[in-house]
This record gives sequence, structure tokens and C-alpha cells, in this order.
Amino acid sequence: MEKYTKAMDWLYRIVLIFSSLCVIFMVLIITYQVFMRFTFSNTPRWSEEFTISILMLYAGFLGATVAYRQRMHIGIKIILMKLRSTVRGWFYFAIDIMVGSFAIAMIGWGGNLAWGFRNQILPATGISVGLSYLPIPLAGIVFLLFVIEKLLTDFSKKGTDDAFLATIGIKED
Repeated sequence: MEKYTKAMDWLYRIVLIFSSLCVIFMVLIITYQVFMRFTFSNTPRWSEEFTISILMLYAGFLGATVAYRQRMHIGIKIILMKLRSTVRGWFYFAIDIMVGSFAIAMIGWGGNLAWGFRNQILPATGISVGLSYLPIPLAGIVFLLFVIEKLLTDFSKKGTDDAFLATIGIKED
């Protein structure tokens, strides 16, 4: 269990850095695009297509996996704090099962989507459209790995209420 958690820590860091770099490159490219438009009245054709069709999708889908691992998705902790810890645990279990099911759908249908469009090309960049759909199954795989980690962690620490609450991101005072 500890090795799996360490591996997920590494995956988390890699995905976080990659998503952050995508956002940084989006800002830099859009800044360059605006500068070129207003200074030279010439907008690079590739800039908007690359930021929206590639970088934004990778940052969005993979960034969502980072948020899920930190239990920052659909922040309803105010409601959860009103529940008993056992009910809270079942609530998080249900969330994990739903996210896991969605991850499997992302892997299957997203993979088919990316594969189906692999031969079509984005006109301004010449990049495969399938590459722009690739973050869907990639994020599905990462989601599924994080779901497995959450389920294993939640059930292994469920014996002590404080440890379980800390695992799911809630601190009781």
C-alpha cells in the first residue's frame, strides 16, 4: 500500500507540473498573440488553435485529476461536516465509485474518440485531432489510479476516525 501511495505521489507531481506548464504556455502564447496583433497587425495562425485545441484540454482534464486527489472536487465540506463520520465515509465511498465509473467511461469512449480522429489534422498547426482528444483517456487512467488509491487508503485507515477524516480531507476540531 505504501509503495502504491508513493507511486501516486510521483504521478500527482508529474501531472501537476505538466498541467501547470500547460497553463504557463497558454498565457505566454496568448500574450505573444495579443502583442503580435496589436503591434504588427499580424496574428499567428497557430497560436489560438494550439492553446485552445491542445493546451487547454490537457490542462483542464489532467488538472481535474489533481483536484480530485486533493478532494477539492465539488467542495461540499460544509454539508459533510454536519454528518457523522461513518455517513461521511460512505458519502466519499459513493463519490469514489462514481468518479471511478466516469473514469472507465473516459478511458473507453475517450480512447475511441482519440483513435477515430487520429487521421484528421488541425489546419493551422498540422497536429492530429486525435492528439487533442488524447487527454480524455489519459485523464481517465489517472482518475482511475487515484480512485484506487483513495479506496485503498480510506478502507485501510477506517479503523480510526481521526485518521479516516484526515484521509478524506476533513479536520474535526
